[in-house]
Amino acid sequence: MNVEEAKATLRRVDRKNYPELHAYSDEAIWKDSGGPGGLYLAAKMSRELNLREGDVVLDLGCGLGESSVFLAKHFGLQVIAVDLWHETVLLHEKFTRRGFRSRIVPLNLDARRPLPFAEGYFDAVFCMNALSFFGGDVESLRRLTKYLRQGGVFCAGGECMSKEFSPEQLANPPEVYSFVEGIWENDFLRLHSPAWWERLFKDSGVLEAKKCGELDDGVILHEEKILAKSPEGYLGLSPAQAQEIEMRQILYGREHEPHMTVFIIAASKK
Repeated sequence: MNVEEAKATLRRVDRKNYPELHAYSDEAIWKDSGGPGGLYLAAKMSRELNLREGDVVLDLGCGLGESSVFLAKHFGLQVIAVDLWHETVLLHEKFTRRGFRSRIVPLNLDARRPLPFAEGYFDAVFCMNALSFFGGDVESLRRLTKYLRQGGVFCAGGECMSKEFSPEQLANPPEVYSFVEGIWENDFLRLHSPAWWERLFKDSGVLEAKKCGELDDGVILHEEKILAKSPEGYLGLSPAQAQEIEMRQILYGREHEPHMTVFIIAASKK
């Protein structure tokens, strides 16, 4: 099956399940999205936060800031948008241009180190397509949670694997998950399964998971990303090569475990 034949088998998300996005185009939903889910994922995550107008939310690993705009626009929040890789000047210009200059504060910070916030400062922590890069151990999770008020919600979501890799796969990684040097160690081995993340939150001792699992349309989010978003090159791959490997990953996941999907975990601070 070639790429075009494979694309004909891809599915799209049922927009009826996302009333928050009824006025959004495909372009707006997937704009500047660094991972699977786009604003579909932001919408589902936001439902878990118990937000009230005026709450202060930490958008941790905000990327290019589309999630921050979504939160400020729909909930009337004060958002602190933290990212390591994107310049605050560019984020500030975007937030100003979109009319949220006074509602979103961009900061260039490394979440692997202590952050300059008071303990218990935030009403919620929102972390989309980012936690695997800096919060995949108990010590880091405890450190990040100290900035959340008691009873506040820590919600993370993003790309994951449906199950943990088997010993055989760890010894001989599937080629679709190890297609360039370093991607296996630095990406796929960090994604983990929803069950793994739920155990980590429990082991932290400071968070009580209220919801955790693969989204019903988690696989479809990967599929729609290919259909709705222009392909982008990365890690030395051209856009066409990158799209081909993403298609191969989806086809592999239809017949093998673990498959790539999307999950959400929402937990309250004890």
